[in-house]
Amino acid sequence: MLMLSKTWFIGNHATHFNQKGNLKCAEALYHLNSDMDSIYGKLYVSGYELGQDIPYTVDAMRDVLENHWQTQGDLLLIGDISERLMEAAIAAGTNLSNLRGVFVLYPVGMVALDMRKEMAKIILTLKKCGIPTYLIRDEAQFFASIEPTSHSLVPVHAPIDNPLGLEYLCGLSDVAIGNM
Repeated sequence: MLMLSKTWFIGNHATHFNQKGNLKCAEALYHLNSDMDSIYGKLYVSGYELGQDIPYTVDAMRDVLENHWQTQGDLLLIGDISERLMEAAIAAGTNLSNLRGVFVLYPVGMVALDMRKEMAKIILTLKKCGIPTYLIRDEAQFFASIEPTSHSLVPVHAPIDNPLGLEYLCGLSDVAIGNM
């Protein structure tokens, strides 16, 4: 069985579900500087500052995460792909070849409508890399009923009344799905 060294909550939307700290997961957050004209900020990993004056770009955040994750082992990511930090985390994990699964939180707000093309590109990347990817439609129900681990990475072919609020998107071959 696949053993994961870290499950990561990436971005503001994801870390909202672990505010009480009851899930044993690492967190990554990005905070812009207070200057309104600045495109720079700080990247935090589980409360510790990884770097400051990091531009709010996918490439810059990806580079910082890659440096941090080189020794991490296998990764499982949970986050909203409409957030740049989640896009950077997926890019870092695929570049390092240690990304083993992604749980995508259902995007919220108008930003999600404006980013459909970018989000489709991320899902296509995950599909091409064979990364098991799931959409969490009902976050409260999902996090109340499961602790995200490698055991969570099984295909869900349940009807709309899916008790976990989880939907398989891509990443597992048809052969792997048929054997489970």
